[in-house]
Formats: sequence, structure tokens, C-alpha cells
Amino acid sequence: MGRSPTGLGFDKNPTDHSFPIDLIRFSIRAEKRKKNKYHTPQASYSPQHAAPLISINHRDVTTLDELFLRDDIAEIANDINIVLQKFLPAPCWEDDPFEVVKILMETKN
Repeated sequence: MGRSPTGLGFDKNPTDHSFPIDLIRFSIRAEKRKKNKYHTPQASYSPQHAAPLISINHRDVTTLDELFLRDDIAEIANDINIVLQKFLPAPCWEDDPFEVVKILMETKN
């Protein structure tokens, strides 16, 4: 027989829509109970950045190394830039920011 949600620390009143909040609280408590195998001391992070939400597994580090240490990483970066440029419009640095105001003033006269 499985344990009921009320036995896990959830509220006993299911009609008050507190289940998502209780689930989040339970997840936080469960995460605190877990042993962190890959704990990195806080001092090793740059002071300009927040600590990561979760630690990176050794397997993930190996995979990232394999990705970024490839011979064709420049081509991959170029492909990413090409795709991103298709999604984002070119910045309009040369446009006059007050041109809209000038047009509006001319139409009122």
C-alpha cells in the first residue's frame, strides 16, 4: 500500500487548491535531504554570478567538453549565429530616434 499525500506532509484539505504549493514545499524538503555528490564550494564561483540551481554531473561536464573541444566548433558557432540572426531583427542604430515625433508633428500641421 502506497503512502497517501497527507502522510508526506501535504495539507489534508484538498479543496483549498494548496496542492501545488505543498508539492513545491515537499520537493524542497526532499532536495535538502539528498546528499549532494557533486557539491562545489560557493567560493569557487565568480562573485558576479549567482550559484547554480543544481550542480553539474561529471557526465554532463564530459559531454560539454566533447562538444566545445571539437575541431568544428567554429562552424557550429557560425551556424548558431546565422540561425539567431534570422530570428532577431537587425538593430536600427542608424535611425533617428526622434523621427517618429517629427512625422507626428508634420501630420498635425
